[in-house]
Amino acid sequence: MTEIDHYGIKETAVVRDEIDVLIEDLRLTGYTTLDAGVTGVELDALCRDFDAAEVEYAEQAATAGYDLSTIGERDTIRVLPKYAPAFMAIAFNERLAQLLSRMLGGYYIVNQINGLINRANKSKYGQASYHRDLPYQHFVSSRPLAIGAVFALDDFTAENGATRVIPASHHREDFPSDETVRRRQIR
Repeated sequence: MTEIDHYGIKETAVVRDEIDVLIEDLRLTGYTTLDAGVTGVELDALCRDFDAAEVEYAEQAATAGYDLSTIGERDTIRVLPKYAPAFMAIAFNERLAQLLSRMLGGYYIVNQINGLINRANKSKYGQASYHRDLPYQHFVSSRPLAIGAVFALDDFTAENGATRVIPASHHREDFPSDETVRRRQIR
């Protein structure tokens, strides 16, 4: 690769590999993208597993007397690997584990593995509203306390409700104003 021209700079970040580049991205903007290395065949199998898990989860909830739509849980599969064990391999993906280990100091706890469903032609789904993954907490830390990872089975597009982020908003305690969100959000 061609070196970036610059002058007046005495110090630059040193990266050893792609994981360090992703960590630098994460620290600067609050998000990054990581290729999970999943093949098309593997992705197709995960899609089938996910669809089957959705049905099984809804059936178990109904058997227990819960209507997922009534309690606002129709678009979430809690504890996804219970219904689709193949998703454990996604949660413990080697490249993700390297990033998390380096970012969090070699030790981390997987808190939850849920499946989120963004239904076509539905104006809003459960996770569509802006939120922080440590809800109701308004403080910043010089080191990360938690990192959320999203694995998309389908393409994220503006038309189907792609995840929106506000770059670098993790550096401030208060959530940005609506106007700043409108100006800075990206999909």
